[in-house]
Amino acid sequence: MTKPCFEKGPIFATRFSKNGQWLLSASLDGTTCLWDVKEKRLHKQYRNHRGGCLSISFDSECFISFGLSDCCLDVEWITADTFASCGADQRIFIMRVDEDEAIKVFK
Repeated sequence: MTKPCFEKGPIFATRFSKNGQWLLSASLDGTTCLWDVKEKRLHKQYRNHRGGCLSISFDSECFISFGLSDCCLDVEWITADTFASCGADQRIFIMRVDEDEAIKVFK
């Protein structure tokens, strides 16, 4: 069973696969989530990107605090089962839908 996706902070990008089966989301917390459109559920969560993005948070009294956070900025489909994600860590990960490890990393 897949764990829930708890993206913290804004989602910067979403992309549907060309066949409409999948939806990717890229988030401030450094994750890329792969959603099964037909089943309306999370299929897989990837945690590749680390550090380099300025995050903004508010406490209970509305004070703003700043800190470094993981950050996935964008995602794009390459084929029906392969996609790329890029982040503030200055890396691009090439991933396959059902694999945990990147098939290629660009720095």
